[in-house]
Amino acid sequence: MVSAEETLASIIPEIIDPSTYDKGVYIWDFGFFFDMFGQMILRAGIFFYIQVNSVMAEFKVDCQPLVVGPGDMLFIAPRMTIEFVSKSRDLHSCCLCMEPIYFDSLSTGSYVYKRL
Repeated sequence: MVSAEETLASIIPEIIDPSTYDKGVYIWDFGFFFDMFGQMILRAGIFFYIQVNSVMAEFKVDCQPLVVGPGDMLFIAPRMTIEFVSKSRDLHSCCLCMEPIYFDSLSTGSYVYKRL
């Protein structure tokens, strides 16, 4: 069972196909997270860029409700909290996750990361 103290960053490597991971970057469909972690508030611990490709989804990011639809993109920084509130039945989304260490490895990454 996942506890509220855990971060999504610690959970993701355990539940997704390892072939989607490369040097701190993950790409996958985000929809199944709603079924696994619905109504649970988790700290991100990683950078998330979520693009919703079809139907609607509702999140709470830092306790602020957000409804996203087709074509919308949601950015979540490591210090933010996220709660999966609801989704339409056929949610399809693309999620790009980047560990903070990935930015530290870039020549300008330290500057950008420290500003978030």
